[in-house]
Amino acid sequence: MSKKETKNNIRKKPLSTPQKKQKTPTVEKSPPSTTQIKDYYTRSKTLLAHMDNLEEQLFDMRILLDTSLQHSNELEALLPNSNENTAIFNPLILDTLFDAVFIFDKHHQYHFANKAAIELFQLTRNKLKDSSIQDIFRFEPELASILTALSESNIHHHASQYKVKQQAIQTLSQWRYIPTNTNQTYLVITFKDITKESQYQSQFYQSQRMESLGLLVSGIAHDMSNIITPIHMGIESLKQTLNTKDKNIQMILSILENSTEQGKNLIQQILSFTKGNELALSPSNIQSVINDVHQLITKTFPSTIDIQVKYPEILPSINANNTQLNQVLLNLCLNAKDAMSNSGCLTISSKETYIQTHKKIPKGHYIQVSIKDTGKGMSKKESELIFDPFYSTKPKEKGTGLGLSAVLSIINSHQGFIEVQSKPQKHTQFDIYLPIPIC
Repeated sequence: MSKKETKNNIRKKPLSTPQKKQKTPTVEKSPPSTTQIKDYYTRSKTLLAHMDNLEEQLFDMRILLDTSLQHSNELEALLPNSNENTAIFNPLILDTLFDAVFIFDKHHQYHFANKAAIELFQLTRNKLKDSSIQDIFRFEPELASILTALSESNIHHHASQYKVKQQAIQTLSQWRYIPTNTNQTYLVITFKDITKESQYQSQFYQSQRMESLGLLVSGIAHDMSNIITPIHMGIESLKQTLNTKDKNIQMILSILENSTEQGKNLIQQILSFTKGNELALSPSNIQSVINDVHQLITKTFPSTIDIQVKYPEILPSINANNTQLNQVLLNLCLNAKDAMSNSGCLTISSKETYIQTHKKIPKGHYIQVSIKDTGKGMSKKESELIFDPFYSTKPKEKGTGLGLSAVLSIINSHQGFIEVQSKPQKHTQFDIYLPIPIC
């Protein structure tokens, strides 16, 4: 071996040694730490849980597929030799739709109705068997004209309002003939329930009218204030000028003065409401409010209505706005008069009460004011809806549905609560709870 080769070999040896040292760390692995073992265990548990969940989902999917196949077999009997329309008429799919779907053959004999159709029109599938379209849609006055239009265009859109078991519903429907690949044709009718949408739209238009009315009322209130102010001043001048001891004249002047004062307060309340201002609350005695209302309704209500007022001589004061409370009690009394058809017994009472446990009313001391009438009463459903804006048990020409909504708003502004108890054809009682301030 030459010196040159020996020299080169010597130089190569140091280079090979580091390569062996680099491989050593990869062979010698350190044992996993406790944290890593816990992490591996947690991941394994999570993975097993996912596997169990996937297994359950696969099982549910197998059941769903079996059910779908079963419905498809039933549908094949419904639509003989029709493969391309099987998915369209699959009962399992149709029952998941929100819209009501009816299917009839070309002779207008019933074949299928989905779950939404059964619920919307309150039908049963057993009663629908062997029925014709005329049997099922007896409530549709334009059925003949719809079928005539269908014969010309194969599709027809229709808007209707139906009454199903005393309940009004509004729908948009599509009537359409769908042919199959075996020259068979089926009439498919879909109904979309738009009852709530129509109600919301009506309420929106009503709220717009009320907004315009609010602007008008604000202007009228200013004019009324200008009219009432000189009347009030004239009454004060009369009291000083006449200086009479005649009790009748004194009573009349006193009534006029109180009425103009209430008128001024009411105008101020209207102006504050239209401007969005909060009315100030001050210490108030509920007896004086009841007396004012009692005095007014005694002179204006028919004599055939027996009005009774019951309250103790002494009651704690509450923080309230007398004008607003006067409006609340007067509104409830007017509703009671209408419910009694101008004949019956109206009772206004108040007392101090302590609420220990109640679903809606917090624990504490309250002044309870009750207005009870012996009128026609209300159903449970009506009692649950009477405080909703624009809902009224009266005919449209007699009620806007805003009176009790305003009552609820005023009671809430006083941190109070209101409840109603009613029995059809017997009585209705409103209970108002106004908190007694803690001294």
